[in-house]
Formats: sequence, structure tokens, C-alpha cells
Amino acid sequence: MVLKLSDGDNAVEVVAAGREFGIAILGIDPSISWYQALTQISASMEAYGLAAAESADGFLQDLFSLAETTSIAAGGAIAIMDAYGQIVAYSSQPSQPIDSVRTDGILGRKVPPEFLRSHTEARHWRMGEVRRMESPGTLPRLAAPVRAGDTFLGSVWVIIPSDATLTDLEAVLSAAAKTAAVHLLRYASTAASSAWRVGESHVRAKLLGRAEPHSTKTARDVGPCVVLAVVPKDQDLADDAMMRERLAALTFVIVSAWPRGGCAVLDDVVYGLLPLDKSRSEDGARMIAETVVRRSRESLNLDVAVGLSSQSVDVPEGKNESLETARWIVENGEGVGTFDEIRIKATLKRAADALTASRISLLSVNAVIDYDRNHGTDFAKTILAYLENGLNVSAAAAGLHLHSNTLRYRLRRVTELFELSLDEPDGRLAAWMFLRLNPEHANAQQTHETHSSGRLSTPQVPLEW
Repeated sequence: MVLKLSDGDNAVEVVAAGREFGIAILGIDPSISWYQALTQISASMEAYGLAAAESADGFLQDLFSLAETTSIAAGGAIAIMDAYGQIVAYSSQPSQPIDSVRTDGILGRKVPPEFLRSHTEARHWRMGEVRRMESPGTLPRLAAPVRAGDTFLGSVWVIIPSDATLTDLEAVLSAAAKTAAVHLLRYASTAASSAWRVGESHVRAKLLGRAEPHSTKTARDVGPCVVLAVVPKDQDLADDAMMRERLAALTFVIVSAWPRGGCAVLDDVVYGLLPLDKSRSEDGARMIAETVVRRSRESLNLDVAVGLSSQSVDVPEGKNESLETARWIVENGEGVGTFDEIRIKATLKRAADALTASRISLLSVNAVIDYDRNHGTDFAKTILAYLENGLNVSAAAAGLHLHSNTLRYRLRRVTELFELSLDEPDGRLAAWMFLRLNPEHANAQQTHETHSSGRLSTPQVPLEW
């Protein structure tokens, strides 16, 4: 038995009670979702060869049985859906009224696109709430969310029979939703519940630069490709396992239209791999990324950023580039961007990270920054403007709204106070680099623009994101 135990619970008494009845008790933190707990426990059992022998087909059989039983009790046609809008089970009682939406959904095993939004909105329903759903041209329905704790697993729908008492129907549907939670949790732990996981190990191997399973091919054997990284803009959702699963499933559906395209989750980030050839270009990869952004908003009610790597045969480096781009977009951009569009910013940030990690500094520049901080002066800003304007005093002074003589005076004082020489090219480069990469001065220059096409431009931008 798995229990969520908070600090106020007496774990000793709980364990003692379990021992008395011969039941092993596993306590978990209340903040862990049931879905995460099931996934981790299943993975641990599989690692030791202890996983139950039940297959996904067996779980689906249970869901179909539940749909039939509920249909008889409710007197109306039942459909059970998972969190991705897939119809996983349905009733087949004769003489019950149905409509074209149900027929199309069962044939396609998925909620028709025009009704998908009403399904995904179910994740905002209160626990146990049964809602009436009506759309023009369809029979009225009742729908109940299926949850395990705070995790949305899917929903149970019934077409309202003409002679039904709504109160009784709601009670039947609520009971069915509670039972469905057990089966959907078990089904969610099987590989068959997530089509996108087929081939994931191969994509994962390429992203990590390893040989593929049962093959000697490495990441560099796949030819030129583009890697895309999909990151939720709402950082609170970054650790949501169920949302990540739904996002991976959606990304896979879109990427699967690309020849030899694949999808994988690595370090809690959804990645897509898009091999290039004569018929598939970087422009096509961008269209895939834009589709992911659009469909995530429409189907999952989720805003995401999609970063695209540059064209490369080095898949692990492409993974790093795509994630770097996606994270930059979260802070500064709109929807989709490529690494080539932020290459200069990324280069500066990597240089800043390397300097920070190695603890290399320029003592004269540190002295300038400390002096400004303690005396309220602007020597660092003056030097930076002078260097970035190609040693043009007039242009630098205009940018700082100063008289040229004032700027010349400040430059003389810099030489006197800090022994910072700007006469040598290497000295100027080092001074510019340490000032430019200093967060206090980099942040003062933060601006970014977007082309009318929606693509990112390459002006000055924040160095930390």
C-alpha cells in the first residue's frame, strides 16, 4: 500500500498497522503526484524483474468492461478518454442513441479536433465535478474528470438518455470516473499507452552521442539534421510529468510526419530529431516547430517555446543549441527561434560562463566597477561606450548625452585612477570583454526586436537567461 504521509502523520503507527495485517506500507511525500509515483515504482520493479505480467491489452480490457457496465447502469453510450484525447474504451450496447461525433471519434480512436479543446479544458475541472456538455449538431453529454490526486488522467463521457434523471446519472458517472482512475493509472505505465515512446531509445542514443541499441551507428552517422527542443513558457509546468507526457505525445504526432523523424524526453525536456535531405530543409523544420507551438496552444492550452539547432551532423551539439535557443525564447522571444538567430548572444553567454567558471578577471576592470559602485560614477559605462563606438569620442559622447570634452576628461581619469590602458588592441579587447560580459552592464543594454515575419533578429540582448 502506498500512502502520502505528511509531517503530521504518525508513520510508526501506520507501519505497525500494516504489519499487523500483513501489508507493506510505502510512504511518499504529498507533493509527488500519483502518476510520478506509479512511474517510478514501475521502473524500479522492472529493473529487478518484478513488474506484473499484465499487458496494456489487459488494462484496456478492464476499461472496456467498465464502459459496458457504466453504459448499462446509465442507459447511455459511454466513452473513456485518456489525458491526450485518445479514446481508450467505449461501450457497445445496442439501441442506445449515438451521433456522428461519437462514431468519428471511435473510428479514429481520438477526439475529433473541433471538440478537443472542450476535452483538454477538463484539466481545470474541480475534483469530482460532472459537467454538462452541449454543442450544435451533437447530442447532449455529461462528462466527469478522472483524477489521481491533482493529476488529470482523462475523462468519462455519457450521451444523456432521454429518460434519464440527471442526479442519478451524475452519481453513476462519478463512480465510474473513480474506478477508471485505477485502470488509467495502470495503463499509463505501459509502453502501449504512449506511441511516441516507440523508437525513443534510438532518438535518445543519438541525442547523447551513443551507439543506437543493437547497432554500431552513432549520432554522427545520421547525416545532417536539425534538433528541436520544446519548453513550456510557464516554468511552473516544467516539472509536471503528466503535462510533459502530453507534450511529448503531441510533438511526436507532428514530428512523425517528417521522414525518419523521432521524439524523446531527456532531462525533462521534449526533443525532436529531424534528419535533412533534398526534400526536407531547415525551412521545413521551422514549419514543424511552428506547428508544435500552435497545436500546443490549441490542444493543450499550453504556450511553449521551440528552439531549433543549426544544421549539423553533431546531434549532441544540436541538442545543446536547441535547448539554449528555447530557453532564450522563454525570456525574450515569441514562439520559435533558431540557434543561428541567437548565435552571437549564445557565444557571449558561453564566454561569460567560461570566465566565471575559471574565475579569470581583469583587475583594472574590477577596480573600475568597484569605484563606480562606491562613488556613484559612470566610468565603466563611459569606457564601454567609447570602445563600442570604435574609439569615436563624438559618437560615444552623443550616446551618453555628454559633451565630448567631458568624455575625454573621464577617459584621462580612467588612465590615472586605474592604470587601464586603451592604447593596445589586446588591452581594448580584454577591457571590452570583461565590461560587456559583466551582468551590471550587460543588463543595462537589454533590448530585443522581432522581424515582421516573426523571426528573431540579432541585436543586443541579455546574456543571462
